Amino acid sequence: MLSGLRGRPGAAVPVDAHPPRPLRGDAGALEPLAIARVDVGSPGPIDDRRSLDHDYLWRRCAADRAAVDRRGRTSPSAPDGPMRGADRWVFALRAAVGDGNYQSLINEALRDYIAQKGCGAPHGEGDAATHADPSTPTPLRIRTPTDITGARMPDTIAFIGLGAMGAPMASHLIAAGFAVRVFNRNPERTAPLAGRGATVCRSIAEAVQGARFVVSIVSDDEATRAVMLGDGGVVASAARGTLIVDSSTNTPAMAREVAQAASDRGLAYVDAPVSGSVPQARNRELVFMAGGEVADFESARPLFDAMGRMAVHVGASGAGATIKLVNNMLSGTMTAALAEAVSIAQAAGVDPDATQAILAEGPLASRLLRTKLPKMLGRDFSPQFQLALMEKDLRYFLALAQQVDRPAPIASLVRSEFQSARRAGLGALDTSALVAHIGGEAPQ
Repeated sequence: MLSGLRGRPGAAVPVDAHPPRPLRGDAGALEPLAIARVDVGSPGPIDDRRSLDHDYLWRRCAADRAAVDRRGRTSPSAPDGPMRGADRWVFALRAAVGDGNYQSLINEALRDYIAQKGCGAPHGEGDAATHADPSTPTPLRIRTPTDITGARMPDTIAFIGLGAMGAPMASHLIAAGFAVRVFNRNPERTAPLAGRGATVCRSIAEAVQGARFVVSIVSDDEATRAVMLGDGGVVASAARGTLIVDSSTNTPAMAREVAQAASDRGLAYVDAPVSGSVPQARNRELVFMAGGEVADFESARPLFDAMGRMAVHVGASGAGATIKLVNNMLSGTMTAALAEAVSIAQAAGVDPDATQAILAEGPLASRLLRTKLPKMLGRDFSPQFQLALMEKDLRYFLALAQQVDRPAPIASLVRSEFQSARRAGLGALDTSALVAHIGGEAPQ
């Protein structure tokens, strides 16, 4: 909705007698979510994105002239500024190709309306609106989407991948009030989310159609390629302007490839893997490390806040994936060292309770020790983070080290231990099962 003209505090503006019909494009009719309030003449420069509620709209949304309510009438506004409520103009917003296109399209729609309707000043002051310089850009403020009653409308999120991490993450988004659609290759995993209010979709294309955000967390590069770049995948099916948040642990090269493909189709992409495993996902304690445009990161912040305790923008596309591999290399190395230490301590007959008390006060005191040491001592290898996935992440880290021409002798040794354990059949167990492999045990 538009309210007021810059430099004309007493200007009349059209009133939406009836909301426009939804636009239809390649993705079908826009949902009511696509209708957002737009103020013409809001203070501040055009590029001051901090003033926006939804920054991604600043770069990616365009007003469609066909959506302007031609049945609107003029209404006087107060001399001291634009009115609220009645002096509103309904626009349906939809994504534009490339950055900044929406600004010129909205201005074009405004000029067209002025030319056809003669939007004059109130109280017989003349048609001053027609004398405005149509070439002068007008700052816009995109506000939180509302329905025609002014009520806040929930953002729609397509969530892909409901594994041990994805299911609790999606659940938190539902609890935060988002409208969540879910898709998983194994449909049985969708039932608990459906019980909490999620909409279950039969395909990725169905899930992402009309969604404002897409969140994906799958196992590796191969799965990411299928989800993002495959036929009927996210990039092929999402509407322009959709923001993709990829929390999978991928190689930086994969993240950059998807980012480029997304950009080519007018989509935004943030690689945002997480630090933490199942307990942290359940307790909203995940830490997101994000690569991509700052504006896109800020647009995704409400999602990060709903799913975790911290989100850090670490650089351009691929930077999130890079620091994630560095983080997991340290995690794998610490897990291997702890497993070796526990195996020897137990073989030497040290009391398990004493072992836990002393190590908790030592140099390895950390969240990893608090979660993995009890599992190692109690031989509880139920998966929080599968051993096979850690071996994959170490393999990705070694590939990264090779790409940047740096040696990684410690990571090579640790990866060989995890690889050996995986080949021994422990891949589906928790990383703490490495203690059994080092000790020559055969856990069931």
